[in-house]
Amino acid sequence: MVPEFCERFPKEIGLPYTCNIRANLVDEEIARALRDSGCIVVNWSIESGDEFMRNTVLKRQMSDSQIFKTAELLTQYKIRYRIGNIIGLPGESFGQMLKTLELNIKAKPSMGLANIFVPFPGLALTEYAIAHGHYVPNAEKKIPDDFFTQSILEMSPRENKAIQKLMRLFPLFVNFPFLYSAVPARRALFALPRFVLKTVYELFFALKMMRLYVSRADFAKKARIILRYLIDSQR
Repeated sequence: MVPEFCERFPKEIGLPYTCNIRANLVDEEIARALRDSGCIVVNWSIESGDEFMRNTVLKRQMSDSQIFKTAELLTQYKIRYRIGNIIGLPGESFGQMLKTLELNIKAKPSMGLANIFVPFPGLALTEYAIAHGHYVPNAEKKIPDDFFTQSILEMSPRENKAIQKLMRLFPLFVNFPFLYSAVPARRALFALPRFVLKTVYELFFALKMMRLYVSRADFAKKARIILRYLIDSQR
């Protein structure tokens, strides 16, 4: 199937494209086929840098070595990659969340993002959270509209605030690891108000996504796109 796609897609379609992959299903043949068929960006998820959270709780069945091998192959074949993650998982410590960040830094994606876990009804992970006392659903706990606002799991306001700040700093730390490794810089960034970090996050996200997905436009148009995105994100 892979050789057939690699041969037919450039001839019959001939457009650059993006796709989703899993780190435990990528080998050199697939990486080469992606490059040869015109793939410019792949999206894949690690979800957690802690193997217990990733494989026992989330059941991802994906080892650290598979993650690093996939990153190595994509780099070798010059395919940019965006990695998705989840923080604020049921029972996850802040140290485990930092392991997720550190694994992303080592994997060196073009962009690394972290969403905050939302316990939607019917999810196996929501049932896990309820069963282990990390989430008590009730009418007063409104499910957030997105993955970027806050956690509604059982935790202190201080812990919740730290998760929100880490989510907004995550892509910045992944692209500029020295901001994370230099303790004074890290502390200074975590000390910033959440509304400041939200603005930084939205601006950085817009710029990175535009560059990652090859937005072809002059400076004035790009500026308008970013401004519109920033305005919409504040609503």
